[in-house]
Amino acid sequence: MRHLYLMRHAKAKSSRADQADHRRPLRRRGRHQAEAMAAPLKLWGALEGDIHVSSARRTLQTLEAVDRVLPGLGVADRVQLHDDLYTFEGQALRGLDSRRLDTVLAERIAGHDRERAALSVASPDEAFHDLRKGVKRIRYLAELDPKRHRRLLKGLKCRQGLLGDFQDLCTRQAWVEAFAAASRHAPRRRQECDAWCADLEEQKRDQREQIIALAPLAS
Repeated sequence: MRHLYLMRHAKAKSSRADQADHRRPLRRRGRHQAEAMAAPLKLWGALEGDIHVSSARRTLQTLEAVDRVLPGLGVADRVQLHDDLYTFEGQALRGLDSRRLDTVLAERIAGHDRERAALSVASPDEAFHDLRKGVKRIRYLAELDPKRHRRLLKGLKCRQGLLGDFQDLCTRQAWVEAFAAASRHAPRRRQECDAWCADLEEQKRDQREQIIALAPLAS
């Protein structure tokens, strides 16, 4: 599966009236921050593919600090500079490689459909939570081009709401169980908590059935 990594520049110096914002450099603390990010970026594999960077001075200095720590990766040799990334416009990001983004989106949708099809009412809560997180990742990608993916986003909103409701029930149940555990010397209160938990479990089962019955995202 391909991944798109977004990284903000490190801490830059404050704006000055006699200096364009585009020319603001990093602070010393910012250089240390950028150097500290080199190891995690390498671990995640975020520096293995194409690297697109804003032409702003602080962004270039962030990249240079990473390159100093990892000279063997040839990071600087694979950099593509973009003036329009400095404006933080979503259109610039979408224009980097729309076909690649479409490929990643299709892979995530297919993965989501497989995970949903593998669920049953007996699946652990964590499996439904993982499904919810996958839906969020799909939505983040689709929102890079909301007009084109309007229908998908509409379906994701409903799906994410259903999965969010399930998570809310799990959270509520965890709190009730914790309260019940602290009420071991109050039998009546413990009995009320047990009845509440049983009711929440029934609601969770209903939510599970609705989630399992969802149609595949791919069509």
